[in-house]
Amino acid sequence: MIDPFFNQLRMILMTNGGFLTGEIIFGIVGIIIVAYYLRKGDRTPFWIFVFGFSLYVVAEIGAASIGAREFSAPVQLLGGISVGYPIPSIILAFREGGTPTVLAFLFARHAFRKEYKKALWPLIVIVLLLFNDSVLMFIASGGIPSFLHVFGPLGDLYSKFVWNTSVSVRWLFRPNAVGSFISMTIIGFLALAALNARRPRYWKFAAFHFSAFAFYIFWFAWTLQWWGWRRYVAIPVIDPSIWMSGSYAVFFAYYWIMSGQSWMPWLVNLWLYPASFGGTIFSISFDVFIEAAGSRLCLLTVPLFLGIARVPELESEKNGVSSMQGWLSALYLFILVVPIGLISIWLSSLSMNFLTMFTVGLCYGVTLVAIASTVIVVIYLIWRAVKGEPLKWW
Repeated sequence: MIDPFFNQLRMILMTNGGFLTGEIIFGIVGIIIVAYYLRKGDRTPFWIFVFGFSLYVVAEIGAASIGAREFSAPVQLLGGISVGYPIPSIILAFREGGTPTVLAFLFARHAFRKEYKKALWPLIVIVLLLFNDSVLMFIASGGIPSFLHVFGPLGDLYSKFVWNTSVSVRWLFRPNAVGSFISMTIIGFLALAALNARRPRYWKFAAFHFSAFAFYIFWFAWTLQWWGWRRYVAIPVIDPSIWMSGSYAVFFAYYWIMSGQSWMPWLVNLWLYPASFGGTIFSISFDVFIEAAGSRLCLLTVPLFLGIARVPELESEKNGVSSMQGWLSALYLFILVVPIGLISIWLSSLSMNFLTMFTVGLCYGVTLVAIASTVIVVIYLIWRAVKGEPLKWW
């Protein structure tokens, strides 16, 4: 591992074909699930879906606009319709915030009721959706593994660039990104505390929801490895050819890496050096337990705090959960979130302009939650007005 660049770890995602067909299917499945429960008179999945989708529409558009999520090729829908910003960001919000949040909620509700067979169904749907995503990418690649598309004889990521192979590069410990994930995680826990978190059932329900999201991301990462090594962690290093161009070129490349500028091969000639085992494990842990499950805890707790999404099991005093179960659930969340969160802050602090960028990230995370909360409150008020129902809050 290259110690000076430890905080520069990148998550590389290679997609054969660059299609968003799988994400569109994600959205359709999510809408069908919400419609099914609405027909049964249960509105909670609808509010959970709306809140998660709204937050991640803003998040994805923001990530694309500041260069936090880069795509090396135009994205195509259904194998032939080229689309540009912000359409891919909106479609990605189905996979990032909408449908997975509903599935995680349904798992938590059935597991909380001890309906374990029913709790398996949301997980099975996750497996099928991500398997379908892999099949679509396999078809789009013409049956050729990703690494044969983009790796040349010397291992240069772009030395064998082919038609419509999309490569997404994310700097995991960019200070503003870490700040936004940390602030969303904190908001999720604060909302949980405001819901009277000392009552064991809230901790237990939140732990189930967290676990389902962690499972989703673990399965997502694994399915990407089935065909062609399409997701891995690497460190950007300076191409040897840069050293032959003079000291100014080396300084420019070094500054570009350390300042976290958007990485594109036609701007700066960089190579990606595979991360060490420890760097890879921690990066994946951060991706799963902070960026995914931790930051998305607010997608459950904020709608519950607002009193818009309601879970009768959590409001009824009849559902007994022992104090031991509750505190074990709280400890479970603490162990998986707090140490990794603190280390990620330390890693991001090794970057230039850390304090400014981290503060901006904290504010950005709060803004995302505030915008999504505003959206769900406005829709809630309109909904009740149209239905002629009296406004009920806390």
